[in-house]
Amino acid sequence: MAKTIVENRPRAGRGQPAGDASSGRQVASSALKAATPAPFAVRIVLGICLAGLLVHIALCSFQCDDAFISFRYARNFADGHGLVFNPGHDRVEGYTNFLWVLILAAGSWAGMPPESLASPLSILFSLGLAVWLLWFCDRNRPVRVSPWWLVVPAAFLATNRSYAVWSTSGLETKLFEMLAVGGVLSTLDEMKAMREGKTRFPISALLLALATLTRPDGLLISACVIGTRIPFQIIDRSIRIRPLAIGTLVFGGLVGGHFLFRKAYYGDWLPNTYYAKVSGQTWWEMGGKYLAGFALEYGLVFWLPLLVAAGVSLYRLRRADILLVVLAAVVPHALYIAAIGGDHFEYRPLDIYVPLLLVLLFYGCTIVKSRPATIVAAAYLALCGTVSLTIPILTRLDFPGDYRAGFPGITPREDDRRELIDLAAHPTLAETPGVGGYLRLYNDVMRDISRHFVGLRKEEHALFLATAKKQGEWLRELVDSAKLPHDVHIAVGCVGAIPYYSGVRTLDRLGLTDREVARRPSPEGKIRIMAHDKAADPRYAVERGVDLWAADTVHLILPTGHPRLFHYAYLSKTGRMTPLIADVGHGRFILAFAMQGIDVLQRRCPNLRFFPASQYLTIETRASGGRFTPVPRDEQLDIPYDIHYAVLGHKMITKYGDLEGARRHLDRALAINPKNSEARQLLQALVNQSK
Repeated sequence: MAKTIVENRPRAGRGQPAGDASSGRQVASSALKAATPAPFAVRIVLGICLAGLLVHIALCSFQCDDAFISFRYARNFADGHGLVFNPGHDRVEGYTNFLWVLILAAGSWAGMPPESLASPLSILFSLGLAVWLLWFCDRNRPVRVSPWWLVVPAAFLATNRSYAVWSTSGLETKLFEMLAVGGVLSTLDEMKAMREGKTRFPISALLLALATLTRPDGLLISACVIGTRIPFQIIDRSIRIRPLAIGTLVFGGLVGGHFLFRKAYYGDWLPNTYYAKVSGQTWWEMGGKYLAGFALEYGLVFWLPLLVAAGVSLYRLRRADILLVVLAAVVPHALYIAAIGGDHFEYRPLDIYVPLLLVLLFYGCTIVKSRPATIVAAAYLALCGTVSLTIPILTRLDFPGDYRAGFPGITPREDDRRELIDLAAHPTLAETPGVGGYLRLYNDVMRDISRHFVGLRKEEHALFLATAKKQGEWLRELVDSAKLPHDVHIAVGCVGAIPYYSGVRTLDRLGLTDREVARRPSPEGKIRIMAHDKAADPRYAVERGVDLWAADTVHLILPTGHPRLFHYAYLSKTGRMTPLIADVGHGRFILAFAMQGIDVLQRRCPNLRFFPASQYLTIETRASGGRFTPVPRDEQLDIPYDIHYAVLGHKMITKYGDLEGARRHLDRALAINPKNSEARQLLQALVNQSK
């Protein structure tokens, strides 16, 4: 690590003017001067930690469906269609990562597809931020503090699941963190330089502006950091007008320019996703639970003594600016995340707190002076590390191997238990006093938030992407074989990988990429679902010229044996709905509503034959000989079919009053999974009712 050479002037004494502020500033800065560069042995250990981080990233590597929205914008821009979701149609800002989209578009223009470029770039940013963090801590290491304490932030960063998870995903997370955290660290470096009477170009303003162009919440972090810095420097009498003016011009020019571009290009001051997801609503209860889940998973309560020690240490070192600026970046942002209800993803917006808090954790360690205190501190750090590792490891081990939407709150385990950590698989931990209660509390929080599609794990997102990618590729095959026209217009509820891989015009039923749907009021009387509250309706789809409205929320094409094919065949037969099916070969069927009418649809798709969904029952009966044959789990599309059938059985009872149809669905559920307790209970209730 590099050593910062700081001029060390004598402390003001009797022979010096009492108002000589520069001497006091020199004393404060010299207190943080690194006595010696980190020795070679320390650098080797830090290198091992960074290598461990790379291994951890590889183990957690994934991509999520939402990233493909940005990928589609980037590809369209690179291909000359502009920053639009559907080329040749409305301009809607359905992304919140302008700079990330531009970077991916540049890569796409150079021949590197966004889905191939995104993860390597994110890993590079992740490693760059880790090195930057350690470099900052080393350069600002207090005198006589052992460089071995640098291993603490390095080890915690390498073993932190959240930091590793969001080092890939395809989203802009690590670019944002590198710019925002880099902006915070540069701010502190500039404040230190000004206290020493030096002037630097305000690189922090550039970094914070770029962070704001990467994610809208960068504006909040930037405002809080700058709003803390300026008063502190005024009180400290270290403010410099020239760099302040330059920084204001840099930040204001970039951020203001982006707002003007958005207004001119899209017609709005805010991105469309704001209206689709937030639109001024608050959800404090859910946001509080989201933060609680993060704190429980990583044992942040155990960090508190070290964070308090950091405050004491920095006060003694006369570097309270480090504490104040870091807290200014974290606390208001955490309140904002709590206010909007958290996030659809596992701690994605909270991941930026990890490197920032590790700066404080490092200074909390530096307060230790004696050998006995060092031993106690090392033991306590080992405890903190164990706590922050345990739950992430257990969740990875216990996560189901198949896709279950909203696990564990919406879709349970195979035996109907709704636990993220399978306590039955860890009886020793479950029965240990304190530990068992802690894990149960964590399970309760995760069950509650996942019921609302909040904080869903990266494993679930990876499994879902596999189904969505397959769907997009199937649609592409139909277009390439002229079974669907190249200008077909579909309406589905997930608009990441399906539109990206199919390339077809798509109406986003949830409104992320549709201006009118995003501005609709959220429905009342329904369970609130993160980013899934607003929805297009068939009337709007007709007006927009949609050809095919997927009967399933996500999938337009379903493989034979899918429960929704049976269900919509039943609804078609009874006249409750009029969905259509078309056999597209390979045992797959389009299941959709013809929004422009069957005659128009048939003329546009002359190489497919559409007919009422009720005819699927005849097709399936002929193929199976009238016997129900369960589809193996590895051939099932979407959530387990037994859960589908149990839900349909319940709907048959409560909505349609068709007890025989309900019995048929429940029998199918138990044929697939005899452990399905919901199906068993409903079936028993039907038996008791018939007696």
